[in-house]
Amino acid sequence: MYGRHGKHDGKPPKIKRSRTKTDKPKHPIEQVMPIVMLAVSIVFLAGTVPLLWFMPVSEPENMIVRPILTGLIGVAAVSADVPAWIYFAGWCRNSREA
Repeated sequence: MYGRHGKHDGKPPKIKRSRTKTDKPKHPIEQVMPIVMLAVSIVFLAGTVPLLWFMPVSEPENMIVRPILTGLIGVAAVSADVPAWIYFAGWCRNSREA
């Protein structure tokens, strides 16, 4: 009733221009993934190794098994990170060439 709701005086309606945002450089996942995998393996080792060593044992033969299992767990945690670091090295080399 009051005002000019939806009525135009022959001119096209104004289109508001939004400010263009500056493009921030995006960090690809290749830069972050090896560090994330290393953090996950450190957390895995920090939880598994003490659990293994504080586990109660009744037989003395099991005392020989603990260092062996600790070494296997360490090798598994480190070797899980190797593919990510190899991919990261190849990605860095390719990004420098491009």
